[in-house]
Amino acid sequence: AAFQRAAGYFQFLGQCDDGKKVNETMSAGSGEPTAATATATTGIDRIEADLSGKMAAILVALCLAQAQESVFEAAKLSDKSNGVLAKLAIACADLYEEVHEKLSSSLRGNPKAPVTQERYVPKMWATTTFIKAAIFNAEATARVCETLVNDEETIGSAITLLTRSKERLESALRRAEIPTAPKPPKLVVEAAENILRDSIKFELGKAVRDNECVYMAKVPSYEALQRLHDDASEKVTNPLHSKFGAKMVKPTSGADIEVFLDPSNKDDVSALFARIVPEDCASSASLYADKVDRLVREQLEQLAFASDEARVALREMELPETYNALNRPIQLSEELDAEVKFFRDQDGGIDAMRETLSFSRDVSKHCETELEEITSLLDIEMKADGAARNAYGSHKYRALPSDAETTRWRRDLETFVNNSKLAAESDEKLRSEFARCEPILQMTTSESIAQNAPKLEPPMLLVEDAESLAKEVRLGLERIERIGREREEIEDAMKAVKASDDILPTLVGKMKSSVDSQTAQGKIFSDELGKYDELIAAAQNNTFAQADALAELRKSYIKFSDMYNVSSLREKEIKRDNTLREALRIAAELSRGIQQGVRFYGGFSDAIESLKNEVKVWCENRENERKRIVERLRREEEEEAERARMAEEVRIKTEQMRVQNERSVAHATVTTSYYPGSEYPAHHQLQQQPPPPSSYYPPPPQQQQQHYPPTQSS
Repeated sequence: AAFQRAAGYFQFLGQCDDGKKVNETMSAGSGEPTAATATATTGIDRIEADLSGKMAAILVALCLAQAQESVFEAAKLSDKSNGVLAKLAIACADLYEEVHEKLSSSLRGNPKAPVTQERYVPKMWATTTFIKAAIFNAEATARVCETLVNDEETIGSAITLLTRSKERLESALRRAEIPTAPKPPKLVVEAAENILRDSIKFELGKAVRDNECVYMAKVPSYEALQRLHDDASEKVTNPLHSKFGAKMVKPTSGADIEVFLDPSNKDDVSALFARIVPEDCASSASLYADKVDRLVREQLEQLAFASDEARVALREMELPETYNALNRPIQLSEELDAEVKFFRDQDGGIDAMRETLSFSRDVSKHCETELEEITSLLDIEMKADGAARNAYGSHKYRALPSDAETTRWRRDLETFVNNSKLAAESDEKLRSEFARCEPILQMTTSESIAQNAPKLEPPMLLVEDAESLAKEVRLGLERIERIGREREEIEDAMKAVKASDDILPTLVGKMKSSVDSQTAQGKIFSDELGKYDELIAAAQNNTFAQADALAELRKSYIKFSDMYNVSSLREKEIKRDNTLREALRIAAELSRGIQQGVRFYGGFSDAIESLKNEVKVWCENRENERKRIVERLRREEEEEAERARMAEEVRIKTEQMRVQNERSVAHATVTTSYYPGSEYPAHHQLQQQPPPPSSYYPPPPQQQQQHYPPTQSS
């Protein structure tokens, strides 16, 4: 609420026309202006001089952004859902981006921007708001992408949004680390580092691994994602768009501000002030303060212009770097040196790239071995299943065939094998490219940079003249540096005099005893402003001295440049820098490919290990199941064999009993039947024999032919 009220006050002041609106509001309660309202009017006029409409708009946006941040933190402490927190964070990021844009347009050296705006806005605000916008964008991204990463259709968008948030945070932190830039608060930087490390990088790495190993979804660019969102009519493709933010704050209305400024609603504090300080003294003090502000501002601007002029002149002559090249080689620029250090620290340099490529080869071989083992497990299981099925027959061995259950794994294995081959081919290309570019990559090492650093060589002839010119350049640089230190002392002294300048006691003491207040005021102003005359003269002398020193230095440098062939030195430096930038570009491309391979193998190895464990457990279960089935079938066969044996024994015994019975009957027949001998008995004896028993069996035909008597014809 306090931030919203502050935003309302600044908005009200920004809408004023040279303070008239505020003055009219404050004097509306009385018909004629009083001493209190006159004092207030003077104060408002002075504030308006330092608070333009553009400056007020910056403060309004800043207060609203801080108010929205307070709402977000309160919702976070209240354990609100991720959807609510994401909407609040989106609005907060948009507000801080608006503040940053306003500050950047004002602090960019725009000649149309008011001078007071440059003075009263700390340049640290621009960096801080840029970092905070990135922080709240990351807060929203982390919460929105928690659901997007689990869907095949949206994981690509999640990776794009997380990558964009990571780049914004890294850019903000790099800006905060610039040595010449104003430093933002330490807590803000730590908050950005924490959310980058703990949320964005963690979620991004996990999403990339899942996508490369499971989903294989296409990752769109951020521009394409934004364009798709603009064209979409049904499905939202960029959930971080500003339209989805929940802005919960607004400035206090102008009507409430006018009620606050109405003197009839306040205690008569202004009247009390008027009794302590006379009206004319207060007005004179305000007028004097304006004069001092204007005077000091003009002198400081003149000194600042002189500093900029010296800086630009030295930059054009490339001093003192060129002169220092006489004693030591030219070092890398800050930007290029930072890129080289980043490559060594973050990527590990060329040695780390070589080790990573070797590691990728080992991991690739390990993955191929694991895939072969998985294939072998499935083949062994399928052969064992086929052998059991052939041994007992499909009508008895009724377990589900192995090939029916391993279809999914076979398909996954085929995909993994193809991916492994593609990765191996990509690794081989990277290794070949690394071997081809290794000589130029060696340029990034410290030894190579020191060895190839260009140095300014003195001429072979006219050595004395060259040393004399070098001495003139050195003395000119020392003179410029001394003048710069004097300028800083003048600025500090002028600020100190202004800070201690309090004319109010003098005005109260002298103007009360004076009849003509205007004359007294003019004399007092003249006396008080006289303390700045010496500093003003010193500033002018400093400016003139610097102009003379720069003119002499330019003349000396022209001769110095010709004699020492500085142009050749610059050509060597440019060639060295271009070669190094090309090496860094190649290293960045190779590093991206290598890191992509490392991420792929990290997820790929986990996926293969998971598949291997799953197949191994399944094969063990199948083996146990097969043993149980085989054991059951073996018992059934044994039982069936036992039943067959017993049935055979019964059959054999039955047959034996039948044969025995037949033999018994046959034996009884032989013993009781009559068989004629070789001599026939008498005919009457044959007729007298008793008839054969009922169980009589005639002899076989051979015996009949043998023993029966022949016929009469024979």
